[in-house]
Amino acid sequence: MLYYDKQVTQSTEIYIWKVEEDFNELATLSGCDSDTDYRVLNEKRKKEWACVRYLLFRNYPDLIICYQASGKPYLKDKKKDKNNKVPSISISHTSDYVSIMLNKDHKDIGLDIEKRKNSRVLNVADRFMSEKERAENPTNDDTINALLVWTAKEALYKLADIKYIDYIKDFHIENINIYKGTGNGIITELINGNTYKVNFIIEPEFVMAWIEN
Repeated sequence: MLYYDKQVTQSTEIYIWKVEEDFNELATLSGCDSDTDYRVLNEKRKKEWACVRYLLFRNYPDLIICYQASGKPYLKDKKKDKNNKVPSISISHTSDYVSIMLNKDHKDIGLDIEKRKNSRVLNVADRFMSEKERAENPTNDDTINALLVWTAKEALYKLADIKYIDYIKDFHIENINIYKGTGNGIITELINGNTYKVNFIIEPEFVMAWIEN
């Protein structure tokens, strides 16, 4: 079921699919059921793979997902029309939700979605949150506060596509403001000194962050 479908900026769209169907049916509809890469996956990865590709297929049926050597996804046109400028893409999934972000101007983008019922995130917060980040309280929920930092850094990791990252030393987020389930903050990639605006959505079942360069 299509859960979220929004043009968040002039050139950027985000789609979220809540998986309620048989993922094998979605794999057939999108045509990925015949892919060798799909067939060798375990059931959990098949579900994610099929749903992401169906979500892309229902909106951009002529595009397919490929991967760089680093694992970063990109899109190709099935028709191999070199004049057809394809969007850039970022992908994320959690529990029964899959999401894709597309930018028609081919900007660098990053997206991450995480389920809210994730108490483990507090147990490992010292691995990705600095003391300063842990001291900030953008909401009155410690789990959501940790998820805001985690999703933001994951989104930046996907955008930056830098192989070796220390989430505490190399990424820093500040000025997180949340109001009625949406918000933003400022995140800096300290290796090259690049700073970005990060956007948030807090839903009853998940937290999501996205960045576009």
